[in-house]
Amino acid sequence: MLNRRLWSAAVIVSFMVLMLWMDHYLGRPETFGLPGLVLGVITTLASIMATSELVRMWRAAGCDLSYVVSVIGNLLLGAGACLPLYWPMPLGKCPFGLFGGTALGLSAALVVAITYEMWQFDLPGSKVERIARQVFSFAYLAMVLGMLAPHRRMFELDEPLRNGSGLCAVLAVIATVKMSDTFAYAFGKLWGRAKLAPKLSPNKTIEGAGGAILGGIVGAAIIFYCVAPFVAGKVFAKPFWWIVVYGVVVTLAGMLGDLAESLIKRDANCKDSSGWLPGLGGVLDIIDSLIFAAPASFLIWILLT
Repeated sequence: MLNRRLWSAAVIVSFMVLMLWMDHYLGRPETFGLPGLVLGVITTLASIMATSELVRMWRAAGCDLSYVVSVIGNLLLGAGACLPLYWPMPLGKCPFGLFGGTALGLSAALVVAITYEMWQFDLPGSKVERIARQVFSFAYLAMVLGMLAPHRRMFELDEPLRNGSGLCAVLAVIATVKMSDTFAYAFGKLWGRAKLAPKLSPNKTIEGAGGAILGGIVGAAIIFYCVAPFVAGKVFAKPFWWIVVYGVVVTLAGMLGDLAESLIKRDANCKDSSGWLPGLGGVLDIIDSLIFAAPASFLIWILLT
């Protein structure tokens, strides 16, 4: 189990590093000059796959949702969330702002879900429940879709370093969450005794949660002090207390996101969202922490900058 988990994690990390390098390369002024081209595609595809896993779980629990509606809704949501990334520069700044596109995409996805149920309506029953579950899946994943794009374009005025600075903001939230997951797993295996949430996630321990907080701080520090000089061309002028606050808040939000996904799985009587990633589960099992961590990260950037 551990070997499969490590191998899967190594493959995912390698893939993400390659994709983020491509995103940085395509965001350079001498190439396309649009930071986030690859990030937008990857996050939208991940959202589609995660929603499909939700549909599969709920179908197994007796709620017959539509895969087609899920895919179309997430394409609309992803297109809206990525409007700030893909808006043509000759047309000026995106008029929807950093979050208006997400609201527009979410509204369009809601219209699709309701229209489909109107078209399928025959007898009274579970139509509203199906709409509610579809809309929940869109809104749930909109947190990460709609927040990573603003991270990427956070430094619009930081020329000529906005491409690398925005990428570091994305890397910070990912590294903080994944390093906290790694430390939580290690601390839980070595010293875990007291259960954190036995009904939702029996393997999580309070000792592991302490390790997660330490790991989150380490992950944030690595990005800001070690990676940023190479990617962004500078060290972010953040005092150590800011790094600690960022690491703690983002880690706690990530832990809450992890438990939130556990609630969804337990409610559907399902152990993993999928089984195509040996030792890790599915896409939803990988991004669950990011779903809550991304808004928390953006909040820290805005309030403490």
